[in-house]
Amino acid sequence: MPVSEFGPVAELADRVGRKLGIDTSAVNGAIDLASRRISQANGPFCLGVVGEFRVGKSTLINALLGQEVAFTDFMEATPVICRFRSGPQRGATILFCDGCAESMTVEECNSVLDQRRHDKQWTSGISWVEYQIPAETLTSFDLWDAPGLGGSEENDLVAQNYVGLLGGAIWVLDATLVGKAAIASPIARMHADGKPIVCVLNRIDETKDDPETLRKWVADAYPGIFSEIVTFSAQKAFESAACGNVSDESKALWDVIKHAMGNCAGEGNSKRISLASANAKGLVAAKLDDIRREIQDRVGALDHFRMGLEEAKRQTLQAVGKH
Repeated sequence: MPVSEFGPVAELADRVGRKLGIDTSAVNGAIDLASRRISQANGPFCLGVVGEFRVGKSTLINALLGQEVAFTDFMEATPVICRFRSGPQRGATILFCDGCAESMTVEECNSVLDQRRHDKQWTSGISWVEYQIPAETLTSFDLWDAPGLGGSEENDLVAQNYVGLLGGAIWVLDATLVGKAAIASPIARMHADGKPIVCVLNRIDETKDDPETLRKWVADAYPGIFSEIVTFSAQKAFESAACGNVSDESKALWDVIKHAMGNCAGEGNSKRISLASANAKGLVAAKLDDIRREIQDRVGALDHFRMGLEEAKRQTLQAVGKH
């Protein structure tokens, strides 16, 4: 939906406000918000891996790539935003906010990140770390990663800002902690912005709960939010992958992700625009319904007064007739 299509709605709200004295500011606010969301949806499509810290996001990326690239640790690992893109050979570049860049091997880069991840002055000066990897998966989309939500104050701020930049998300939940994750707000925000989201219930091999029961619980807890909900074990998928080859489990998951996002960034952007437009229409329509109900209430009140006046007139004429 082009933003200009909201013009007739804005004009109608203005006439209602002037003629009937109804406050239509909520409609105008909805139009502004809907317009911003559609404009944002027209930006570059970035597919990101998202989730709370220590849910296995980086391990999932390694499983999807079929090789160890993303820095992992049993503690909060990823300290900066990372981009994984297709390239002829493995390599990494740290891109700094001042325009400087340092290129090195993947292993050297991860070693630097490990050594300096607690140096907040250093990490805050990094725009992102770019990994160049010869992986079939990355011929469809670049993958983005960032610090997990709910981690240290600095990392959580980076994560919250990162979520806003994404066009679509692979949302990772720990299957052993389903029901305990505090993610409702950022998920709802992404969905409202028309961003397709695939939920990956990671570490399914570490829980005794029935996978289908867990999938149903997530679907009921977040109705209509996720395009797909997939149970997965990133660690097992990564371990079963031969060097440089993606496991069958990871290939199946990637097929699900492409079905939800599109086969490439261009298709992903089209899907995001479509979702954003649909959500924008719903947002504005809801505020118009509020005005419709208020007009109906006023019509009802006027009908009540009209009937009262007619009854008063009848009684008055009747009383006059007796004299």
